[in-house]
Amino acid sequence: MKRSFSFFRWTWIVWAVLLLLVPACSKYVDVRDHQYGDPGDVDGDLAIGTLRSRNGIRYIRLDDLSVGMIVNPERLEEFPDETRVYIRYRCVVIGSSVPDFCTDAILVEWVMPLEMGEVSLDRLTRQGDPLSVRRNWMTSFDDGFLTVNYSFPSSGENHHGFCLCPGEKKNEFRLIHDANGDTDGRLRSGLIYFDVASMLPDTGGETVTLSLTYLELDNTLKTLTFDYRSPQ
Repeated sequence: MKRSFSFFRWTWIVWAVLLLLVPACSKYVDVRDHQYGDPGDVDGDLAIGTLRSRNGIRYIRLDDLSVGMIVNPERLEEFPDETRVYIRYRCVVIGSSVPDFCTDAILVEWVMPLEMGEVSLDRLTRQGDPLSVRRNWMTSFDDGFLTVNYSFPSSGENHHGFCLCPGEKKNEFRLIHDANGDTDGRLRSGLIYFDVASMLPDTGGETVTLSLTYLELDNTLKTLTFDYRSPQ
């Protein structure tokens, strides 16, 4: 037992040193583990949201209009509040009333936490490596977060970095992808999210237009636009 404890203790020390050596704004994720999962035959609807707690009740904010009270919170007890998760869930009817800060009662059938990308308040000059951003329901500005459903060619052997920084225009962001030299292989897809609310002033309940610029797989710059409102 002492030998096992010593091994794990030194393993964590090595990892801590390596993390300190990672350059600023280049948090790397392992594309082998970072693929968004497939819940398979599990029933229910898919969604991305933020876990939170209030008055002893665990809930998930899905968007500006939908907040689900989680009826099986033990299913997510390993994930702290403010964790962004990808879930499959079902709306259920419960014997008691749903609290006024929730819109539905939900049963979480499957859950996967999302990786948080780095943000920089500085306008960075490096171009980064190409990637494709899938404009679907997963790619969105919700609850103060930008969630990106990306894809790029990769061998799956290296770590990839993602950083969000201000663009040249007002309300413009640049998504920088660092492939760490891993640019060949099959097309891999995943999810990454960024805390946009920390980079923007409060919109005061108003909806504004934000743009996201990134280097597409054909090495051309592409810009997507989104509606955004600060979380209330």
